[in-house]
Amino acid sequence: MKPSIPCHNELPIELSEARIWCAWDGSKESYKVPLGLNGKPTDVQNSNPALTLGQATKLAEKVNGGVGICLYGTPYAAIDGDSAYTKSGKVKEWAEPVVVRAIADNLYIETSPSGLGFHAIGIAPEHERLGRTNTRRPNVKKEGIETFVGRGYLTVTGDSLLGPPSKLGNAGAAIVAARKVASDWGVNKDMPPSVVSLDISLNADATAPADFMELIETDTNLKSTWDGSRSDLASASEYDLALASLAAGYNWSMQAAWNLVIAGRKKRGDDITKTLRGDYAARTLSKAYSGIGESQAINPHGIALSDLWAYLPQSRYIHRPSRELWGPQGVTTVLPTSCVPGGLKATTWLNRNRHVEQMTWAPGKPEIIEGAYIQEGGWTPHDGARVYNLYRPARAAENGDANKAGPWLKLLSKLFPDEVEDLLKWMAHRVQHPEEKVNHAVVLGGPQGIGKDTLLHPLSRAVGSWNFIEVSPQQIIGQFNGFVKSVVLRVSEAHDLGDMKKFSFYDHTKTLTASPPETIRVNEKHKPEQQVPNLCGVIITTNHADGLYLPPEDRRHLVCWAKADKDDFSEDFWIKFWKWYEQGGTEHVCTFLNEYHLEGFDPKAPPRKTNAFRAMVETGQPSEQNDFADALEKLNWPDAVTFNQVSNAADPGSEVSMWVGDRKSAWMIKKRFTANGYELIANEGSDARWMVAGKRTSIYAKTGLQLKEQYTAVNELRAKAVTE
Repeated sequence: MKPSIPCHNELPIELSEARIWCAWDGSKESYKVPLGLNGKPTDVQNSNPALTLGQATKLAEKVNGGVGICLYGTPYAAIDGDSAYTKSGKVKEWAEPVVVRAIADNLYIETSPSGLGFHAIGIAPEHERLGRTNTRRPNVKKEGIETFVGRGYLTVTGDSLLGPPSKLGNAGAAIVAARKVASDWGVNKDMPPSVVSLDISLNADATAPADFMELIETDTNLKSTWDGSRSDLASASEYDLALASLAAGYNWSMQAAWNLVIAGRKKRGDDITKTLRGDYAARTLSKAYSGIGESQAINPHGIALSDLWAYLPQSRYIHRPSRELWGPQGVTTVLPTSCVPGGLKATTWLNRNRHVEQMTWAPGKPEIIEGAYIQEGGWTPHDGARVYNLYRPARAAENGDANKAGPWLKLLSKLFPDEVEDLLKWMAHRVQHPEEKVNHAVVLGGPQGIGKDTLLHPLSRAVGSWNFIEVSPQQIIGQFNGFVKSVVLRVSEAHDLGDMKKFSFYDHTKTLTASPPETIRVNEKHKPEQQVPNLCGVIITTNHADGLYLPPEDRRHLVCWAKADKDDFSEDFWIKFWKWYEQGGTEHVCTFLNEYHLEGFDPKAPPRKTNAFRAMVETGQPSEQNDFADALEKLNWPDAVTFNQVSNAADPGSEVSMWVGDRKSAWMIKKRFTANGYELIANEGSDARWMVAGKRTSIYAKTGLQLKEQYTAVNELRAKAVTE
């Protein structure tokens, strides 16, 4: 039987998003041998192959095996119980205290590949000695229990008993329970271990908590459970679980909850003997506090409390599957009080127990980011902070084979033969490291009909189509910027912007194409503003060589111009190519990009200045740029100069001469000086201008001069103007 492989949503986020995974061999000869990225056996006792779940899944599918977590160098611990279940699915008596403890402490617990064992994974206890223990039960075939703390590896199936906990709990107490099992086996092989109960007292004289009578006056569900009048509960055990679950919803301690259970039995006239047993108390309370009693009831719409998080700043609620914000009325409509612990309104329960104070979009971070808030400049530590992460990772490629990506690589080489490696590393980095900024954009240019869109299709799939956003240049300049929440941001068909908008477009994309800034404030229509990490990778496509303005000193754009045109492809080429995509080609390219080696690629380094870059710099310059340079040439490129001098030297009727006296052109004048290697030299006076020939005016000096030399040139210009 083919091993079960978990999906992201079947696992705690702490595990699914971490690089702690390996694959294991499913062959008879090497069954369960852990494998690294190269498909070869790896030493998991002294190293960690550090694969993503997606990488491990792809490798596992190739070897007909499964996946596992490697604990070396991680903060996690695990327990492996072999043959802990009977064939009918009942937990064996020796394993029960470990399973109960694991459930109560919010460990992730699942069935092992055999179907007869269990795995429990949690946070390793502090100061615990690293290592692995393995105890087999004497004289009983196949039964045994292992513990792992920061060492070894454990297979993972995703066949969870209770679903993933919202936050992974500490495994310390469960490890103690497991070691007690091993100890009991060693002391007396024939006696099962004693039950490890929860740390509460079992008192026949227990009474309900002091404020309980006030609550039942307003909580009808709690009152009917207390007095035994609920028609949907048939036994004393069902009433015990219901009361404990309702107490959990009020955030009572387990001791207070169990006192209520005992008092409830006495109120209803039921026998309390069972409630004085530690094993029964442990099982019931673990169910109530882990959310498998009434607290996880699902409404007829298929919505559970675990599908929602309260967003406190706006009293709205994040629906996890869609990442949409719900209003209070929508939540209470689909989750009536019968589905909520304590009979509370769903919104009240969420506000108290399941809330975040901030939202962001942050690849590489878990769904709930704890211990820090994101602000301008980055993350700021703060105890108790919880931030909801809207980012959703791409799903793993299915049945992809990197060796079969040839048709796509051939198309890439045909279009951009001189930039193949540059483009492969840029795209592969976006796929493998969406959490890291690449400090330059890619410009893909060429005539229509050569397949620029087709080339990018697998990249969209590889990063997740929801993380690949397409916008127009006008949207970049516009008011709303929700598009920055993207792994790849494609700006389509950059052209016809006009000269002024070309400069504005270039200025706007500076923030997007490189960091700093480390964060960007997102402004979306009808949505709360958010601060997000500046991580988007920008691709600009254009059919026009003069579609963009790029200054000669630009260090933010890798410009690639296609060497092919439409006539180089037969009429049926694209039909056949897309058919190849549909028959698995897309998955092959996704796998190729996931596995492509990034040696030598520095995402912070500026890109190569290609021939296409130089050509675009030249053709993208506005006409007045040349007019401005011509005028400075006539003036012999002085060390200091005023705009009046430039305009007088410009050809009559040129656009530069028309800027004289036009205040709207002031910013353009400054840009032209900057583009030609001059900077504004400020006077210490109130408006920073200088007195030249009896008039206040701005003076520009060559950027390459020292400050003292610039001021000397300014004073010489002023002195010369007086004598002329």
